[in-house]
Amino acid sequence: MMSVMGPINVWAWPDGSGGWQYHKNDGMFALSRPSVARLNFSQKQKVTLSRLPLINQVSEGLSASAPDFDQDATFFRTVDQLLSEAKEKGIVDDRDCRLYVTQAFQFGPDIHKHPDMEARCIKATSSTISYVEACSDLSDEMLAHYAVEGKREVL
Repeated sequence: MMSVMGPINVWAWPDGSGGWQYHKNDGMFALSRPSVARLNFSQKQKVTLSRLPLINQVSEGLSASAPDFDQDATFFRTVDQLLSEAKEKGIVDDRDCRLYVTQAFQFGPDIHKHPDMEARCIKATSSTISYVEACSDLSDEMLAHYAVEGKREVL
């Protein structure tokens, strides 16, 4: 518990019966001392941690536009995987990445495999326009059509 509390003197929380429970930190600044219980993250975990602000932004956006998605551990892993996929394709701007992930949630994870969507990704990464600008002329109907075309090709 001491390594979790770090420089915090006292933790307090409601006990459910109108009172409060307290835990006093007897080992001040436990995190500054070497500890076997210290958290060590892998490089992959560090990359995911660096994406947390963007993951949260995507989560908030999808909560507003598509509240039916259960935002559980699988949801957040999928968001992280899609953000990683966008970065691998060269989409680096946060706004562009949010659109990329939102499209995948709304129209299916394979929407970006459609030739027109691939061309838009390439256009955005090889020119001065953003992915948002490259997709500005797309309607939901067109994206739904691309999603249906993609499912036909798989079958």
